[in-house]
Amino acid sequence: MLRILAIQVLLLASLLLSCATSAQPVVSASIRPLQLIAAAITDGLSEPTLIIGAGQDPHHPALRPSERQKLADADILLWVGPNLESAFTDLIAGTDARRTTVITAYDLITAAGLAIADSNDPHIWLATDNSRFLAQALTRQLAELDAPNQSAYEKLSGRHGYARRGNGGFAGQRQGEPLCGLSQCLSVL
Repeated sequence: MLRILAIQVLLLASLLLSCATSAQPVVSASIRPLQLIAAAITDGLSEPTLIIGAGQDPHHPALRPSERQKLADADILLWVGPNLESAFTDLIAGTDARRTTVITAYDLITAAGLAIADSNDPHIWLATDNSRFLAQALTRQLAELDAPNQSAYEKLSGRHGYARRGNGGFAGQRQGEPLCGLSQCLSVL
């Protein structure tokens, strides 16, 4: 009887361990437009969470405990930056940098030289090139954190017009236009 119980405990432990190691990264986006970009890349693999709920002003959100928990649970946090979401600055500074990758969209796009004409306008997702670049950066980061699903992320990215071109660039990237990788862009910031 004891032997059967021990076997059952070992089977349950191995099942729990395999579930824990095969989970996809948790992607959280600060606002709905960024969540939609993330959802295009994670379609069928995971569902990105939205931190600032409907009806809230991203400039001055009043985050509920459940929204703060979404921020804390994120493996990848996608936000525009302090020029749109200044209330997030302290919260993001308090995230565990060893566990959470923070993608600051505005800084990433500015470092890549893709910022829209009015550099003070934080609504960067409205420019197609910017949305494409954000999706590419997110695809690379997801592939790095979830290698078994890398081809799925790249396929989804391509389905939405974010695919790599044969010359190593990305569809939508102008010929000869520099494009830094996520780690290169982050090191510039």
